[in-house]
Amino acid sequence: MLLNKLAVILTQKNIKISRMSFDTGISRTTLTALSQNESKRIDNDTLNTICIYLRITPAEFFEYSPLDFTMNAIIEEVETNRLEAQIILFVKILSYKKEVETLEYTGSLTWKASEEGLKRCDVDFDNQETWKNNESAYLKMTSDIAKSTILLREAKKEINLAIDKYLENAILRATGDPEYYFKIDDFGEMNLSFSEGLIF
Repeated sequence: MLLNKLAVILTQKNIKISRMSFDTGISRTTLTALSQNESKRIDNDTLNTICIYLRITPAEFFEYSPLDFTMNAIIEEVETNRLEAQIILFVKILSYKKEVETLEYTGSLTWKASEEGLKRCDVDFDNQETWKNNESAYLKMTSDIAKSTILLREAKKEINLAIDKYLENAILRATGDPEYYFKIDDFGEMNLSFSEGLIF
């Protein structure tokens, strides 16, 4: 996995993205995507401009690890009368493209209803099994940058996909097909504790 350390470097140098954009002419959108490691590529001119502006080398800008991650989330054991389910997030860890470990995070998904329909869904992976998984040597080898950008983004994406599929349930659709979002307050050491849940 190849990552850039733009967000960390900007924090260390106390430079805001808006200021860097103004000073360099690189669009704020491009810099934001780079700082969140959402950009798939960076052209040489942009990299050169960033390195000159920040007075760093490409080696200082990038971080490399042989570890890659793939994720998949599923929802099962749905209790339609109680609006409860079990959510499982599988995290496959690869080193030099070979699978070395698969972690299974099992959590609970609890929907809160009101007279108007579904209003909230809490997703919680904060349990002993999760903390045991967090002791994985591979997760401990993973940088904070990878955890806060790549792993967080992938976990949110996979959980979103699982919940989108889950919302196709006829009982849930009868509540008015609500829009939702969720927020992860503290990803920490991959603890996956979703304290704010999903809000409708």
